[in-house]
Amino acid sequence: MEKFNYDNLLGIVGSKAKVSAEQGGTELTIDAVERTSLHGNQWDAFCVVMKGSEDCPLMQGTYTLKHDAFDSVELLISPNSSTEYEIHVSRKIAN
Repeated sequence: MEKFNYDNLLGIVGSKAKVSAEQGGTELTIDAVERTSLHGNQWDAFCVVMKGSEDCPLMQGTYTLKHDAFDSVELLISPNSSTEYEIHVSRKIAN
């Protein structure tokens, strides 16, 4: 999960990540990466907005995402609509 960070993701906005689950897979386009209000001295916090195809909607759940920039990582994906998804990351910054 170390490579799945704000800076790496910001550099690949517009590219596709492979998403796989038990019932199959699809690709989602990384549409935006934004800092969230929790981000600060103690927390690294951001949101990733992804776009998918209407003919292959994903339910909320944990999926494996793959991309050359961050290898492979399992994350919770939440749908905003039939084509838009969000991933929220918040992790404590080591002192």
